[in-house]
Amino acid sequence: MILFVFEGEKREPALFNTMEKLFPIKGHHICCSYGNNIYSLYRKLKEDPDEELISVLHNSAKEKDSSFWEHRREIDEIYLFFDYDKHDQSASDSQLQEMLEMFDNEMDKGKLYINYPMVESLFYTKEMPDPHFNEYTITLQNLSSFKELCGKFNAYKSSEFCTLPQNLESKAEEIQKTSCEKCKKNWEHLQSQNVQKAYWLCTQQTMLLPKIPKPLSQKDIFQHQIKDYMEIRREISILNAFPIFLFEYFKA
Repeated sequence: MILFVFEGEKREPALFNTMEKLFPIKGHHICCSYGNNIYSLYRKLKEDPDEELISVLHNSAKEKDSSFWEHRREIDEIYLFFDYDKHDQSASDSQLQEMLEMFDNEMDKGKLYINYPMVESLFYTKEMPDPHFNEYTITLQNLSSFKELCGKFNAYKSSEFCTLPQNLESKAEEIQKTSCEKCKKNWEHLQSQNVQKAYWLCTQQTMLLPKIPKPLSQKDIFQHQIKDYMEIRREISILNAFPIFLFEYFKA
């Protein structure tokens, strides 16, 4: 069984539900929301080094998200999705580095994916395919305004371009088919843009998806964000984790 752990309680599960409908996950899986940022999770794990992630999640999750506890012995893969949130007062690069080193294997303690600067980075695109996606950054000074900037920048003006409506099943079959086809095509563009950008970020090489030789290390992405963007330019390269996970899970 696979456990998917999200930072937020609404946005991430909604996006994952759409992604999973368009690209079905193999085998049984279950989801939970931690309800706080990656730095809070770091502190919880440090309070008792012997306590496992599953226990920390169980103690923190709301009642509706704690059903994974009864299946805990069946879980053999864990994926975590959290935001970088550099503007948060609790943010710590050293803590995130430690978390990326700790959670680097989905079949061991889990694999951590990071959104830069936050999950709304998925919406930061002009009409797709966007030939300038590799160039998009956000200054550290403007991080607290990122959600608002996304809304103004996005060519589609809402999240509907990559989110299936909740009442889709009540629509006519032809409408369902058209909605899924359009949304899936958008997700394929998002996958190409984010994976190619991550690879370019780490290697300064532009490659087509089938030619990318191996999965992209979240640790490498983080280190290049620090070294090439934050320290030099005081910027973050905008990047979303869901399309990268999608590429690695089905293509790697």
